Amino acid sequence: MSLKDELDPVAILTKFGIVEPISVTIQQGGSDTAVWRVEQADKVVALRVFHPEDQSFYEVEQIAMRIAAKANLPVPQVLAAEIWHDYPALLLSWCPGRTLGEQL
Repeated sequence: MSLKDELDPVAILTKFGIVEPISVTIQQGGSDTAVWRVEQADKVVALRVFHPEDQSFYEVEQIAMRIAAKANLPVPQVLAAEIWHDYPALLLSWCPGRTLGEQL
């Protein structure tokens, strides 16, 4: 079973204070995490959830995105970080565009 099949993104979003999103859509790609596009009345965000054993990647990812942003690279902003039932999760600003895999 894949990570995206194990999780209830709406329950995770509740942990972030997001209730009744307009839509929650799983995104393709990313074998190490599950990513959903979350539409709200006033904005679109991304929910990225890691495996429980990937806590260190979750922490490094946040640091890397902050450093990249300071270098004016186009990366999502970390809006919030939480642990939901041992699953590290990030709420990110939505950055439309191409994935790194597509770019390469």
